[in-house]
Amino acid sequence: MLCNEFILGELEESVFDACACYFPVDFNPPGEQVGSITREELAEALLTCLTAAPGFGKYCVPLAVEKLESDLAVAKLDSLKVLIRGAEVFPPVCFVNKTIHIWKQIHNLVFVNRQEDAIPTALSCLTSISKVISEYDKNALTALFKVVWKDLQRGEAPGMGKVLEAFARASAEACSVALVEALPNVLQLLAKDEGLRPALVLESTTNVLSLYASLCKHEEASQGLNQLLGQLADLLCTLVTGTDNELALRALAGLVTVLPIKGFLTGSQIRILKELLIQVAISVDAPAVRDEHIFLLAAAAETNCLGHDLWHILKQEIAEGYSPGKSERILSMATACSGSTLSLAVMLPCVVDSFIRATKDNHIVYRNLLAKCLVGIICQAEKYRVTLCHTSLLRKVVFAWTDTVKCGHENESFETFNEVSVLVQKLSEISSGRDVRDIVSHIEEFCLHTPFATSSLLLLKCVVCHIRPELLSANQHLIELLASAHCRCPTQLVAQCLAGYVNKLPHADLERTLGCIQPSFEPDWTLPKTELLLWVTKALLLRGYPDLAPYTKLLKELLKDEKLGRHAAKDFQQILQPSVLTVQGHCIVKLMHPQRFFVETVDFLIEGFNSVTIEAIKDNFLMALCCQLAYVPKPVVNTYIDKILPILVTALSSAEKSVIAECVLPCLTENVGLMASHLESVLEQLLRLAKQPFSMEIRRSALQCLLRLSTVGDKNKIYKQRVLQGLVPCLADHKRLVRQVAAQASSLWHMVGEPSGV
Repeated sequence: MLCNEFILGELEESVFDACACYFPVDFNPPGEQVGSITREELAEALLTCLTAAPGFGKYCVPLAVEKLESDLAVAKLDSLKVLIRGAEVFPPVCFVNKTIHIWKQIHNLVFVNRQEDAIPTALSCLTSISKVISEYDKNALTALFKVVWKDLQRGEAPGMGKVLEAFARASAEACSVALVEALPNVLQLLAKDEGLRPALVLESTTNVLSLYASLCKHEEASQGLNQLLGQLADLLCTLVTGTDNELALRALAGLVTVLPIKGFLTGSQIRILKELLIQVAISVDAPAVRDEHIFLLAAAAETNCLGHDLWHILKQEIAEGYSPGKSERILSMATACSGSTLSLAVMLPCVVDSFIRATKDNHIVYRNLLAKCLVGIICQAEKYRVTLCHTSLLRKVVFAWTDTVKCGHENESFETFNEVSVLVQKLSEISSGRDVRDIVSHIEEFCLHTPFATSSLLLLKCVVCHIRPELLSANQHLIELLASAHCRCPTQLVAQCLAGYVNKLPHADLERTLGCIQPSFEPDWTLPKTELLLWVTKALLLRGYPDLAPYTKLLKELLKDEKLGRHAAKDFQQILQPSVLTVQGHCIVKLMHPQRFFVETVDFLIEGFNSVTIEAIKDNFLMALCCQLAYVPKPVVNTYIDKILPILVTALSSAEKSVIAECVLPCLTENVGLMASHLESVLEQLLRLAKQPFSMEIRRSALQCLLRLSTVGDKNKIYKQRVLQGLVPCLADHKRLVRQVAAQASSLWHMVGEPSGV
């Protein structure tokens, strides 16, 4: 306030000293004082005061430099923060004569003492001081980098690339200086091609080139820098065609960075890249297509530096039809056409026409490859912000799909439409407008005529579960047909389609839909009925339907069914898993739905486990309970832990082996902190399960739980010797994976009760 409201004049130094006497803050308030200020808050407030006025710079910078040499870690960190903040406020002259000394301290932090928590701040400090002097004294900037680069050349210093990037990030001048001074050594290192270092150097060089592209004007580069960059471009073009795959991929990444820089690459270098990309795309003997090849081609499309003939070559290859081994390459590279509107206009119609033709001919492999290519084109178009008519593409894909079903392919397996279904889902998620309603209506009318066809149900599910709710309306005739026909469909598709409607329809349509579905929940229970109940319950839970009680009551009764109870118990996890009905698919997903479901079911699950006498049914209630715990926050579970934990402990000795392996042990391992009151009985059972005759899966899971239990605190000290003795046979287990976990558990239990650092 003083600095903002008054001219301090000769009082400037006195005001600064009044603040500086508290720097650095080395104070920790008593922990028992609730609401007390922290050391970090004090340090931040003091930092604001120390950098409150430009005139403080001549006092503040020397103080911060002095405290950088302190033995206190917090003093070093606070000093770095002062220098970073000060670089935004103080005149550059305050830093010019201090930069090399500051760098020496940064070097010690990053390379000598390796104070990991301070390294990001230290590198930010280097960026800040480089930036502040780059606009003031270029000679001082050059002198600083020469010292930095000389220090980085001493041995195989880890992190040298990060330092180079931190300096270059400061400004265009700093980036140019770094390249002029560093490139001769970089070129020499890359030419040697020895060990891992060239790959690491090339990665850092690529990052610096990215900074050069964003900060500098290439046409204003000095003659010396231009010459060095030309040599680097030659080397990159040589590496991409070399035999070292790792270096080739790194070089490709570097070329992706520099390709948008006008004039960076010569005509001959661009021709080398063009020939490489054509070879990778169409030659089965070329190196495998990698993301770097696709990114380079997309960057070339964006800058239009390769011309259009490459795209016409790819277009012609696609039009010729499927070729094993070759088509995969061509279509992978074709996804790069989204780099520009022009290349997209050349390639997209060809890919779509080929997809429609392959679908009509029922060429399953090629159809899926083309669908995968279209998904890639859509994703790349989003990345490069190229306009694509998603609704038109969705219409063409849907009509091609329905035409295939009409031709007698209504009951093909999921795999035959695997990539096509992904494409429809993606397009459904991003399409909008009235035309989409027409597409949905077409699909619904089509399904009315083929209600039990796997192919048409899969198409309906892909759209209903991924389209925006406002684009969906209730086709009551179809819903009634699906609800009455679900028992005749061997898959979950009908249940998932109905769940999509239940989740997304407006309230008035929802009640009519539920009225159609509820008669299906009358006894006798079958597997399709069970699936339908579980999916409808999930849909209602996610949308926050107020009255779940009738559905959870049915689930409770299902758990008592000797034939279907186990299936229902396992699907309690399906209800909470983020699958099919997701936020990405525009489904209504209310916050805290796992907590709500847990609270609405936990009482009857506990009561069912304790009251049922048939062991198999008892395990159903146990499994339904365990399946939920991974999705429910620990504080919510803690409110019931006194009732849940005894059940889990009892289950270790009484449940089926499959239930122990699938539910109980994973559940206990994830919640070891809750077992303090039952340690003795839990440890006894775990040591028993860690040995034969139990399966390897159970033995490993029991040992992993024992391993986690070693960290619960002082309460386990009295069991240390018993556990270590019980682990001895496990160390000689005939399975290597079991011995491995046993050794880890034994090591941690040996440390129980020992002083920290021993």
